[in-house]
Amino acid sequence: MTNQTLGTHLRALTKPFTKAWDLLLLQDEFTYNKSPSNATRLSPFKMVYGIDPLSPLDLTSWPLDQKPSVDVAARVEKIQKRHELVMDRIEKTN
Repeated sequence: MTNQTLGTHLRALTKPFTKAWDLLLLQDEFTYNKSPSNATRLSPFKMVYGIDPLSPLDLTSWPLDQKPSVDVAARVEKIQKRHELVMDRIEKTN
């Protein structure tokens, strides 16, 4: 997040809540991480985790006995392809 973006977000959020601005930082961080980048057209969440959570609850850990099984090799390959796509998009915008 750039300083300018952070400043804009914080000014918009804190104007009505000048004494409780620190309580809004996590909400602002989540909102920023859900927003797609102009360069990559993907959100930071999508780039790193492969998902776009609807709410912070989507990021909570599941009990070990309830986690869905995932083919690790396929997951790694999917993430590597996504990273290549992101790098290509960034290079095209520069």
